[in-house]
Amino acid sequence: MKSLDSRHVLGYCVVAAMLAGCGGSQPPIGAPGAELRSAPIGSANRRSSGDFLYPAGAVPSMRTDYSGRNLIYASTLGNEPVYVYTYPDAKMIGILNGPVGPRGMCVDRASDIFIPFVYIPGGIYEFAHGGGTPIVYLGFPYDGENGCSIDPTTGNLAVVTGGDYKPALVVYHYKGLRGWGFAKSYTLPSMSNSAFCGYSNHGDLFVDGKDGSGAFALAELSKGSKTFATISVSQSIKAPGQVQWDGTHLAIGDTGVSPSVIYQFDVSGSIAKKVGSTTLGDSAMVEQFWIQRGNVIAPDPKRSCGSGQAGCIAIYRYPAGGSAVKTIELTGAFGATVSLAPK
Repeated sequence: MKSLDSRHVLGYCVVAAMLAGCGGSQPPIGAPGAELRSAPIGSANRRSSGDFLYPAGAVPSMRTDYSGRNLIYASTLGNEPVYVYTYPDAKMIGILNGPVGPRGMCVDRASDIFIPFVYIPGGIYEFAHGGGTPIVYLGFPYDGENGCSIDPTTGNLAVVTGGDYKPALVVYHYKGLRGWGFAKSYTLPSMSNSAFCGYSNHGDLFVDGKDGSGAFALAELSKGSKTFATISVSQSIKAPGQVQWDGTHLAIGDTGVSPSVIYQFDVSGSIAKKVGSTTLGDSAMVEQFWIQRGNVIAPDPKRSCGSGQAGCIAIYRYPAGGSAVKTIELTGAFGATVSLAPK
C-alpha cells in the first residue's frame, strides 16, 4: 500500500457529479524531460465502512468485501466504469464507479490497481485491492493515457499515451512510505505514436508503437538511462499491442492480425529476438492482455462470446494459447489486469 499523508485532498468525482459538470484541467507535471513534483493529490482511508465494490445492480448499502478474493479488473473502449470479476472462475461481482474512460491497467506488488482514465479530469487513479474508492490520484500532462506498468525493482509507475495522440510517457517515482515523489515525462522521437509499455524484471522499460512510416517500433529505457534507445525486432508486427514481462521473456502483442498473437522476445543490446509465440484462438483484436501464472486474460472488443454483441474477455492457457478455456461477455472489452488477494 502506497500511503500519503492527510494533507493531500482527494481529486476525485463520481459519475453523477462528472455528468453534472465536475471537471477541470489535469494538474500539469512539466514539459518533456522535466523533473518536477508530480500530482498525487488524493488519499483516502485504505479501508473504511462501505469502502468496497458496488455489486452489479446493487445500491451502495449493499457493498461487499471482496478483499480476500483474487480479482480481474476489466475496462472497455467506451465511457463505462471498470468491471470486476473473481479470478479464475470469472464471476462478475461489481463495478468501480467514478471517472469514465478507463484504459490499459496495471497492478503493483501490494495488489493495488492503477487505472488510467482518458476523460476529464483524466489522469491515473490508484485503488486498493477490492476497494471502491480511489486512494491516490496522479495527474497526466498529455491526452490519451493508454497503458501502464509498474517497475518491480522500485515500484515506479510508467504511463504511456496511445491511439493518435502524441507519443509520450511519464514515469512517476515511488518513495516508499513517503508516497509518490517526482515524475519525469519523456517524448519518443523514434515514434509517430505510442501504444503500451512494460517493465522487465530488471527494471528496463519498453514502449511499443509505430514509426513515421507506420511500421512497428520498439524503444527501451534501460535502468539508469535518461533516454530511450530504438530496439530492432526480429518479428514483423502489424499493429502494436500490450507489452508485459511474462516471467521469462518480453511479451508483445500483435493486435493487427486475426487471430491475435503474443510474441515472446529475448532482448540483448539493441536487438529483440523472437523465441516463441502464442496464438489466441478465435480472437479478432486483442490489445491490452494480462499474463497471470500460466494464463493470459485477453479482452477483445470485436469478438462475440455471448448474446452476439461485440465484446469478450477470453482466458487462455499461456504460453500454449489455442482455444479459450473461459470467456466473459463484456461489450467493447479493452483491457484487463489481475489483482491477487493480499496475504
